Amino acid sequence: MLNPAEMGAHHADFHPDGIHIYIGSTEGHVFVVNKDSMSVETMIETGVGSGHTTFAPMRDLAFVTNHNDTYMTVIDTTDHSWLKNIEVASSASPDYKSQAHTSAVSPDMKYFYSAASHDGVFFEIDMETLEVTRTLHLDGNALMGSFIWDGDGVNM
Repeated sequence: MLNPAEMGAHHADFHPDGIHIYIGSTEGHVFVVNKDSMSVETMIETGVGSGHTTFAPMRDLAFVTNHNDTYMTVIDTTDHSWLKNIEVASSASPDYKSQAHTSAVSPDMKYFYSAASHDGVFFEIDMETLEVTRTLHLDGNALMGSFIWDGDGVNM
């Protein structure tokens, strides 16, 4: 197993169970750390520049932003296992962020939203099919932002 102490960590996110922490690595892995024992329970192969993890607890899914790759990685959070890679960007490089820092799950838990920042494309992933369903071309690099839902349009 690779040693997380020798790798470049980017961001840590708490799993909804409150016990596990997902920590992405520059080299392309997510380390699942048990906060109680402070030990690495498993390592999941993701994409280069694994950074932020967005959890969708009602669907037992996690979406990993791979800043320097063309795809996002989806993880099954019930057993911390790789589920799927979803292509979202046309190119990737260590010289720029191909994927945005910020992402969100819609309040109805049907869609995941983020951006292929270097491409200037905002995208939607259907969380049932795990496919990109819609895109919006932006006139610029959407690297960061905030998602604020006011409750409008939410039908549960």
